[in-house]
Amino acid sequence: MQSRIVELRSIFKKKKVSGFVVPSSDEFQSEFCPAHARRLEWISGFSGSAGVAVIAEKKAAFFTDGRYMIQAKNELIRGFEVYNIADKKPWEWANENIKKGKLAIDPWLHSEVNVKKYTDSVEVHFAKENYIDLIWKDAPALPDGTVKLYPQKYAGQKFEDKINDFTAILKKHDANACILAVPESICWLLNIRGTDIPTTPSVLTFAIVFQNGTVKLFIDKERVRQQVLSHFDTKVQIYLRDTLVKEVKSIDKGSIMLDPETAPYAFFELLSKKKIVRYKDPCELPKAIKNKVEIKCAEEVHNIDGLALTRFIHWLECEVGKNRVTEVSVSRRLLNYRREHQDFRGVSFDTIAGFGSNGAIIHYRPTDDTDKEIKGNGLLLLDSGGQYLGGTTDVTRTIAIGKPTKEQITHFTLVLKGHIALSSIVFPEGTTGTQLDVLARQYLWQNGLDYEHGTGHGVGSYLSVHEGPQRISKALDNVPLQEGMILSNEPGFYKEGEYGIRIENLVIVEKKEGLSKGKQQFLGFKPLTKAPIDLKLVDKKMLSNEEISWLNNYHKMVISDLSKSLDDDVKKWLKDTTSL
Repeated sequence: MQSRIVELRSIFKKKKVSGFVVPSSDEFQSEFCPAHARRLEWISGFSGSAGVAVIAEKKAAFFTDGRYMIQAKNELIRGFEVYNIADKKPWEWANENIKKGKLAIDPWLHSEVNVKKYTDSVEVHFAKENYIDLIWKDAPALPDGTVKLYPQKYAGQKFEDKINDFTAILKKHDANACILAVPESICWLLNIRGTDIPTTPSVLTFAIVFQNGTVKLFIDKERVRQQVLSHFDTKVQIYLRDTLVKEVKSIDKGSIMLDPETAPYAFFELLSKKKIVRYKDPCELPKAIKNKVEIKCAEEVHNIDGLALTRFIHWLECEVGKNRVTEVSVSRRLLNYRREHQDFRGVSFDTIAGFGSNGAIIHYRPTDDTDKEIKGNGLLLLDSGGQYLGGTTDVTRTIAIGKPTKEQITHFTLVLKGHIALSSIVFPEGTTGTQLDVLARQYLWQNGLDYEHGTGHGVGSYLSVHEGPQRISKALDNVPLQEGMILSNEPGFYKEGEYGIRIENLVIVEKKEGLSKGKQQFLGFKPLTKAPIDLKLVDKKMLSNEEISWLNNYHKMVISDLSKSLDDDVKKWLKDTTSL
């Protein structure tokens, strides 16, 4: 890989620049990218989903968040300075280290908001072609999967009605058209799904939605099934991807709506002489607020997923100590349990199965090179999820292998107390995730501990496992949590070099009936995830009566909803292991 850096730097001289920015995202600002867009991994070795490199003529720096710091140090090739992005920003480093010349940026891989951070700090050159693509001669082919119809029995709303709601926003803001740059938004709006990303059933495409209700979708027509074309009728017109720039330039009437946080800066360049309405992606919020059908489907798929995970945990407890079990083999075994259901379509992200010290790597992914045998005494952190036709799941359980230490029990119980506090909270409408985040961290903080990731993220309906705009995090956020939003509740603790702990349930925001006074509505969280929490890691003496009651009631719900579909031996095991 060092030779690739040398080759990249040779381009700097030809292009008369002094550096180049390589983000982990693609032109859709995706967290999970297809193989051809994994430029950062190709040039640096880093395989995580969040990172950026600034490669200058003589120095190079890499930036990521707390989830990936250990992984970055393990994977990056020599020559990169490594920074937690909370401590130093890439544009700050560029300002300090590129004193002469320009920093090149691919305008398709950065939003307007992101570009401004660089242009405010250093002289920027917008590259007409991506420099990595110039030297990556054997890059994988672009995805070419089939576009499929997403039935209304899962979507819960006709795409024509969604478009009507969309165009009402355009009219309100006096915009003739809106360029949609987020594939999940387009899939949600048009009730379609695809296979362009292995773990996310989306279609990598751009779309232009006009105020009159027509839509231009940029994708090769042979990828679109006849059933989908009939579904679209005359509302949606298919255009070749190669015509995107031409069609964007041809929008000749009125102003054009763009989301400065998600649309590539290239669109702002193309439309620089036209009036632009800067506005949040109109699909983002309605997509996040699930309708009644989506909620019902979510509840059903979490029962299905809970059965798979519960059967797996039972198998694991029976298997460890008798036969050889490894991180890779448990990932495959859990996948097989999920595959037993006809609606399962794949994992919602690469399974994180970290035993012992690997569990302390927050987004660790086992490979044949890192695969650990699960034996003796230690903690297994298992974070996994499934894509089902009715919805998306994401669940983490920390499982004690052998006998846990007193320290592990204490830390697990502190994490559990935070999880319960957040699960139990009742809050008024208008409350943001930022305001609730402290509930999950409070017991860790009281012991001088914390974790380097957010507490909760939104989750899609058979779409991305990470969905905005809602989240629960220390980071400042002004998005109120609303009824129908699905989020994760996943506090954790990680002792580098020894073990990791995380407890994650998905929850849905619901109204708390009987608590409203006047116009003031109160909300709370209803758990969707159904899987046992390992009581071998719980110090009952550290729990209040209310916390014990919550834990017992949660397990009663798990038993009630899953038992009828479990074999007798698993049913008995579940009841025996969930009695505190």
